[in-house]
Amino acid sequence: MMLGYRQKAVKTIPDDVYATDVDRISNLPEHLLCHILSFIPTKEAAVTSVLSRRWRYLFTLIPDIDLRFNFYDSSGENIEYKKNAYFRRFFSFISFGYRVILCRNVRSIRKFRLSIQRVHDYCLPGIQALLSTALLSKVQELEIHLEYKYDPTNSLSPAGAGVFMCRTLTSVKLGWPDVDLIVPDSVCLPNLKLLHFDRLRLVDKDTIKRLVQGCPLLEELKLGFTRFTYGFRHIIVEVVDISGSLRKLILDCSRAEYTVVVKSNSLENLEYDGGCFRNSIICINAPNLKSLAFHADPYGANFIQSPKSLVSAKIKIPWIDDEATCQHVFKLFNTVQSVKSLELTKYSLEALADFGLSLPTFNNLIRLKIDAMPSCYALSKLNESVPRIEELVLHQVAQDDDFFDFECPSSEVLQMCFIKHLKVIQINRFSEDEYEFELVECLLQSGEALKKMIIGGFVKPSGHARIWSFKRCSQECQIVL
Repeated sequence: MMLGYRQKAVKTIPDDVYATDVDRISNLPEHLLCHILSFIPTKEAAVTSVLSRRWRYLFTLIPDIDLRFNFYDSSGENIEYKKNAYFRRFFSFISFGYRVILCRNVRSIRKFRLSIQRVHDYCLPGIQALLSTALLSKVQELEIHLEYKYDPTNSLSPAGAGVFMCRTLTSVKLGWPDVDLIVPDSVCLPNLKLLHFDRLRLVDKDTIKRLVQGCPLLEELKLGFTRFTYGFRHIIVEVVDISGSLRKLILDCSRAEYTVVVKSNSLENLEYDGGCFRNSIICINAPNLKSLAFHADPYGANFIQSPKSLVSAKIKIPWIDDEATCQHVFKLFNTVQSVKSLELTKYSLEALADFGLSLPTFNNLIRLKIDAMPSCYALSKLNESVPRIEELVLHQVAQDDDFFDFECPSSEVLQMCFIKHLKVIQINRFSEDEYEFELVECLLQSGEALKKMIIGGFVKPSGHARIWSFKRCSQECQIVL
């Protein structure tokens, strides 16, 4: 026997740990089970009540309610049969929603989500009543998405359901296509911080003003408008000093002509989509703006004063067909000259170059994102505008409609421009076309200061090997695939 030897205790694992018939999920804490169930629609969560006595009423303890209704019938039955089938299923769905709310025993609802597709006119009273019942349970977050089968009537509105008088709401997202946005004279949403409207119709120019006056804590506002009612062809929307807490404003005016006036000292983030309407106008007076996304005709852009605090900008112009438009594009870029991060399209760069213009000088610009690689001429014009750039991001090398005409810049051209000063180059959608490999090789050979080349998309192992074989001008450059 060896002296000093100490036998170690061996920990044994019970056989039932590896048993396949042990229900470990049911042994989890109640709050954890409710958290798991909150990720699935309420109807599916309710099905778990048949699993065991432990699960019977567990779904009623979930703080969120997510009700979804979708009816598609591709059978060859007659129209009347389909209508009756839809009617039965819809009101069974509404009844289920009522039961879920009542089973909660007056417990408050953290989030109520209602999504219904192919809404018929005769469904509107049931939807309105269900929504009103849910709001009585002190809902904090409300999200409604409705899709109509026919043109909707005005009998269903957020106001009729009591949405604008619910004091507990902190977040409201309404996707209520082509329904008149009728706002009552009195709005009481004292705790609301986020408000999203998508594809609602304005009935008068004071609608937004009446709405936001009742939201003193509003931080984020999204207004998505569709066509007008009551004969309006062009309407003025004023978002003026609505809340000292407003930080983000999203305006989707891409479906009709609008004149929008924005005035806010607290606004930091503005996203504007004016579509292709040349007569749409936006007037912006937001001196503390930090982020701007602009997708519209440049003719309608009016900045009362250039926001010197601007850090990032995303500019997308629908078309540039003459020199006058180019001048407006140049004026718009000149307004955002102080940014550190800029996103634009190759189309804008090439159009400016074709008319003998270039971007103004962006002395603070560090990061530039372009949707595709611009032409050699546009690239050379860009050189003097970005003296301090360190990062270039290409969404893709060539767009789908011009990859046949893509001209890969030579190493000589790249070495003459800002490319040689870049520290990071990123290509998001790499699809292994030959011209893409050629561009990557030229960029690696020209990037004297390059520290990282990031290639996104699906690249086969053979593509990996080919890219790794390319010579690099910078020995510090790392390739990330």
